Amino acid sequence: MIGDMSLQESDQSMEASKSPGFPYDGDIKNHSPVQVGQRGSATPSRVTPGTDAHSRSRPLGMSSSHQDLGSTTRPLLNRSPNRNDPLSESRQPIWVSIPHQGQASTIWPTLDLSSDSFNDAERVSVARNPCGSSSPQQGQQSASSPSVDVSDGINRQPRATDRRQPDQRDYQREVAEMPLQGFQNHIICAPTGIGKTLTAAYICYQYWAWIEDHVPHKHFKALFINNMRHLTVQQKNAFRWYFPNKQDVQTIGEQQSFEEALKLDDAKPAVLMLTAQILLNALKSNKIDIKDLDMLIFDECHHTDLKHPYNEIMKTYLKQKQRLPSPQGVGVSGPRLPFIIGLSASLGVGSEALSQLLTLCGNMDSKGVVWILRNTTELTLHGNSPEEDEIESVATRAPNDKQFADLLQALMAQIEDLLPDMEEHILPPRGCQLYEAEVMRRLTDAQKLGNRTTAIVCTYLYEYNRTMMLYDDLRVTDGLDHLEKFHDRSRSWTAHEMQVPVEQHCHKLFDLNLAEMKRRGLAEDKNSNEKLGKLTLLLYGIFKEKPDSKGIVLLRMKEATTAVADFIKESTLLRALPCRVVPQRLVGQGDIEDGCLTEAQQKAVVESFKREDGCNVLVATDIAQEELDMPACNFVIRYNFVSNEIGTVQSKGRARAKGSKCFLIVESGSLNEKREYLNRNEVQKMKQVMEELEAMTENQRLDRIKERQNEILKKIQITEKEAEHQQYMNSLHKITIHCKKCSALVCKASELRQRGDAGHVTCTSPEFKKWVKEVRYSGPQRNRDSEMVGLFTVTTS
Repeated sequence: MIGDMSLQESDQSMEASKSPGFPYDGDIKNHSPVQVGQRGSATPSRVTPGTDAHSRSRPLGMSSSHQDLGSTTRPLLNRSPNRNDPLSESRQPIWVSIPHQGQASTIWPTLDLSSDSFNDAERVSVARNPCGSSSPQQGQQSASSPSVDVSDGINRQPRATDRRQPDQRDYQREVAEMPLQGFQNHIICAPTGIGKTLTAAYICYQYWAWIEDHVPHKHFKALFINNMRHLTVQQKNAFRWYFPNKQDVQTIGEQQSFEEALKLDDAKPAVLMLTAQILLNALKSNKIDIKDLDMLIFDECHHTDLKHPYNEIMKTYLKQKQRLPSPQGVGVSGPRLPFIIGLSASLGVGSEALSQLLTLCGNMDSKGVVWILRNTTELTLHGNSPEEDEIESVATRAPNDKQFADLLQALMAQIEDLLPDMEEHILPPRGCQLYEAEVMRRLTDAQKLGNRTTAIVCTYLYEYNRTMMLYDDLRVTDGLDHLEKFHDRSRSWTAHEMQVPVEQHCHKLFDLNLAEMKRRGLAEDKNSNEKLGKLTLLLYGIFKEKPDSKGIVLLRMKEATTAVADFIKESTLLRALPCRVVPQRLVGQGDIEDGCLTEAQQKAVVESFKREDGCNVLVATDIAQEELDMPACNFVIRYNFVSNEIGTVQSKGRARAKGSKCFLIVESGSLNEKREYLNRNEVQKMKQVMEELEAMTENQRLDRIKERQNEILKKIQITEKEAEHQQYMNSLHKITIHCKKCSALVCKASELRQRGDAGHVTCTSPEFKKWVKEVRYSGPQRNRDSEMVGLFTVTTS
């Protein structure tokens, strides 16, 4: 039998496109950035060493006034530093200085910082003026400030005091206050689209400046960690406002090792952008010590839970902190561990709201959650929340239009009877994600145990269930097309050898009923799925009202994206519009044969969406629900796609344009409709829980987080002991690698070698070629640093 063998790591970092060394995008208010200097004085925007005996060991003050202007100084928060804190000498509160009312200042046109990325036209205008200089308005004298010639900026890192920086809105300053007080760990929770990445870049810059002044000969190293490897250009651009030399902010290459990219012995890069899995791999292989890093910024930090790579990284941090000679309190990383910042638009609450939030703070070693409280009016003005957010409920298919589903259910029941323990372990209802999850669990267990019969049965049930879900969302032809393609692939896997009885039975069952499935499909009304009709009407109304609209249609399955994109292209109603409706798919990376995209293809789709003459409808999976930054997007339609309360918030955050609209299409009375209403209640509960956390005294909050952290560390110790025992039982030379479909031997685990930190694996066994053969693609699939020309299949012939 022949089967696929895949050993490719999916979470790799994406290298952003080239950009100029000074990515400034436009004129900037020269007086407005929150600036760090001595208390009561106006200084350039960085931490500057003082003249007293202790000034080399502590961050000082913040000032937002011009040089030579009077200012009023006040503490950011009305509380004194903790005198019992062992780092109180080195981490004093930051002070903010604001010009007196009526004082003159040079005003520059304001940048819109509601997005983290900026356009090239603005970039040119600032490049004409030296960094740090201020071009006076007509009739005004130039404000005095340091300057540097940008012509040599690519070759020379400008001094921090030489740089002008983007204006920050008051709500951005507000969420930066607490982390800047002694550079202590915090989670920043703020709506999507208000510039959280830019705020994180500002905090990172201030910490870099303080390290540069107070720790001689130290190369600052910060990591901006993504959950997924795609679309990191906007994050890089945000950081380059504060680190304008293009070598200061880099992404890791696909074939590049972590240590080569980070360059601990070199000042550049100061900030490296990468995925969590790459960092986790480097930590596990001892290629990097977490104590060598100065700062970690976790984007979408609500993922820091269970066995997610974010949480595994933070477990390493917590264990190192526990081993320090004098362990610091919660949120205080001390001089030997990185400063931690978490970013999220929604933290989620679950069934035990406060407990879950405390656990997240414990996992992140955070002193708490900072969110916008004082500047809500400004947030409402600039936050670009959707004007419409509607649940569009539609009727289910009529009983006469479910003949195809009835036959599919009967076939699945017959295949289920082939499972050995079916009577003991009842499966969930067919056609839902719970059924899919249970089948996948059994499939994984069967592959580990070498139970080929159960593995084959579970594979067929998985694909039949996907067909059922496609039918539920789309047309009969879409579901049937998926099922036929699966059987064709399955037959190609077994073309060169005898099929096992269970596989023969499944193929025969399909062949005997194919004609009847097609007949029943043709008998159903083509317009029986009202969800598709509602999608057409929504798109028609959106583009009729605003022909230059751009938006996203979110679906739960990558297989459905092809069908929906084709449906939109073929729609007679949408063709009648005076404007063109051009859909394109955006899905995750993986096997090309499974409908996935390469990194280069993903980038091309996003670039097309950004162009005025490109596609205007992204038909996407949840890859577009997080991290995708599209300022021009003015509508989001979730097509029968409901995850949790975090997903509900994140999907709405994709609509950034003024007057944007959000819709959810679901069947009336369905589980998804009920789940969405529950999610909306959970979002309100999350706000209440954050208020409850905020209402605690600092000591109460830190005690609760510390208590939760102790529980976390105890679980880590138990898990590690169990893992050590398991590792002892399974030494490498006893482990063999087999094809997951046919169980054929491929090689021993001891003969595998990892190439780089991206997850590529090679085999050193001279017998390897006897067990596999090459299957080449019709054309090469180009990634950033390599080409995928084909795959290996396993054969016993």
